[in-house]
Amino acid sequence: MATDGLRLRARLLAILCLLFAALCACRDAAEFGGDALASAVVSDDVCAPGANPEACEVSLRQLRGEARAADVERHEAATGRGLPEFLAQAGSATSGARPKAGDHAYRPVVEDYRRDAEAFLKTYSGGNLPSCNLAHASLAEANRTFSKMLGTLMMQSDAQQEVDVHPWVADKPVQLGNPYAQARRKFGNEMFGGKPGLVKGVTEGWPAMSRWASTEDLISRVGDRHIPMMYWTYNTGTPIRADSLPENMRSKLHAPEPETLAEYLAHNDSGHNFFVFVNEPETESKELAGLVKDLSKDIQPLPSFSAHAEETHGILAIDGAGSSHAFHQHDGVWQTQVTGRKMWWLLPPSVPGVAGKERTPPIVDGQVYGNSNACELLLRRAAPEGAHVCVMEPGNTVILPDNWWHATCALDPITASIGGWLQDQKRDQRKGSEIISALEDGEDSEDAEENGDDRDDKR
Repeated sequence: MATDGLRLRARLLAILCLLFAALCACRDAAEFGGDALASAVVSDDVCAPGANPEACEVSLRQLRGEARAADVERHEAATGRGLPEFLAQAGSATSGARPKAGDHAYRPVVEDYRRDAEAFLKTYSGGNLPSCNLAHASLAEANRTFSKMLGTLMMQSDAQQEVDVHPWVADKPVQLGNPYAQARRKFGNEMFGGKPGLVKGVTEGWPAMSRWASTEDLISRVGDRHIPMMYWTYNTGTPIRADSLPENMRSKLHAPEPETLAEYLAHNDSGHNFFVFVNEPETESKELAGLVKDLSKDIQPLPSFSAHAEETHGILAIDGAGSSHAFHQHDGVWQTQVTGRKMWWLLPPSVPGVAGKERTPPIVDGQVYGNSNACELLLRRAAPEGAHVCVMEPGNTVILPDNWWHATCALDPITASIGGWLQDQKRDQRKGSEIISALEDGEDSEDAEENGDDRDDKR
């Protein structure tokens, strides 16, 4: 009997060990897929529309595990460094060497996330994408809330002074006490109780919903104009023109000259992570200012909480698949998805940045989320604990309060969104020319070198 008992215990222990090993393997595969995923193809049969979603997920998990093994092998062949060193660089949980607080130099090995986006979408073929866990409101509700806020602020303002309904026009002085300016910011911060939320119905009647409906439609709408591509890292702190970078950086990053939208999409490689982005109050480019002014004709009528077109406070983003705006913070905005789908990750302002400094990535549970391309969070790395995750689809409008961390990843071959600021941006703008000057003087160049990946072409 004692012998049988020992045998039973041994079998139970063996089973537990096998289960533990399987659990670790699944965790590794889920948390880090490796660069080889860029060349892995999910079976069209397994992940076809209407197929069993569980079978598709198993297929993806297998690919992630195979990709991870292939990536380790590739890394060892290329660098002569063994598995422990590779895991330390990749931030794998199994190595115990995830980036720690203050490790601003952390950059995982990345190449191109277009196939990650494709695989992510195939995971949900025939079903719904992950639901957006944000509060919702109709446009009517949002307009009523804004009107109530504006009315209260108007009553509190100086009745003897005429109220300027377009306070953010560029050549006007900053009007901090203007009721419209105050109501816009108050709306952004309080509409959803200090949290981000979605407003439905903003795009009703917008010509953009048909004029930008497909890749071909948007290319036709933008036309043959040559658009400066933008580039961003935690060193610059704001998107800047790729063709304005110092010569050594342009060569290293293969920075494109201004090009048509069709040309950009034809050679988009998200490893380079160039994209079309216009911050209207900040841009010094006539081409970009003209582009957003032209496309703004397609987003009428504007919601009541928006700045008027003549106040030039618009924001336009056009991205190829796998392009990303990494975790960052700024004043409140509203942004409407018009073309394609884009993943958003959001964290509250209470989450600290590296060393508590601006223009640095967030730290959650001792981990630095400092990849310049947040698309790694689709398959290769788990999203930060507590992050709101939201797939923005055409017609969705997000209201983002002041200083909420947010990162995005373009899921479709082309995505386009447009919106605007909810706070006057004339107050303190660091112009692109000032950043370029700093780069040329060497202020950020050392960090720029450290933050590059193995291919030396990350933004």
